[in-house]
Amino acid sequence: MGNLFFKLGKWCFLMKIVYISKSEITEDFRKEQITILHWFQNEFSKSKEISKDDQKYIEKKLSKVENLFNSWTDDNVSTERLKRKIANEFSKIMSHLSPQI
Repeated sequence: MGNLFFKLGKWCFLMKIVYISKSEITEDFRKEQITILHWFQNEFSKSKEISKDDQKYIEKKLSKVENLFNSWTDDNVSTERLKRKIANEFSKIMSHLSPQI
């Protein structure tokens, strides 16, 4: 399970960086990320090593990210706002996955 958490954390970190950048994000890129998101949803749903609370939280956040991906438009103003929302959701997932000290 640790490896799955690590993979999700790494993906979230990379996605946060992409979505806080000024780079253009293509439709193909978003579609690829939705495919990856679905892979994570599937892996977490069948894992026996994750707590139900973690499973619910991750599923909720990944569903929210997917909804944000799917609400994408090419309007520059709403795109920048949406990018910040997506980056924020990835930050929340990373915070949840991080060990508490």
